[in-house]
Amino acid sequence: FPVSIFTSTDLGTSLSAGTDVTVATTSGNVGTGNIYINSAVNKTGNSDATLTLVADNGIIMSSAIGVTSGSGKLNLNFTANGKPGGVTPAAANADSLGIIIGGVGNMSLNGGNLTLTGTSYKNGGAGVMFAPAALSSTGALTAGPTLNISAGNITVNGSATTFCCIVTGK
Repeated sequence: FPVSIFTSTDLGTSLSAGTDVTVATTSGNVGTGNIYINSAVNKTGNSDATLTLVADNGIIMSSAIGVTSGSGKLNLNFTANGKPGGVTPAAANADSLGIIIGGVGNMSLNGGNLTLTGTSYKNGGAGVMFAPAALSSTGALTAGPTLNISAGNITVNGSATTFCCIVTGK
């Protein structure tokens, strides 16, 4: 999907029809190579589908992706390469992200598989991070992400140059 027409509704419609979707950033002179999921992506159809996200830098997920009705599985494959602008940092880089999943609520994949592969070159960064909580506009902490995956596989691969590979919290 070109950025100009990419919406969560577009994704949900394609996935509901059983269409596999890939969204990828490309290195170049525009942007930092991040993919942001800021509104829910809902799959409602009965056919299986796969959503693949490939980011030169980071994938930041602050809204849910999942099956809201229907019987089809939803497979998610996320890869974040931690390279701002598509360039591998020569040293630790504050702009290098990996995969950050925070405050998303339920991710029900109806038995589909979840594969997360993230790299970060940031000091104190993590290749894959499940944020323990989200801070609301009123200052209240809300529960962090809950992953509901029935009969599917979860694979998490994280690497970082200066901290650790996978961070979780409660």
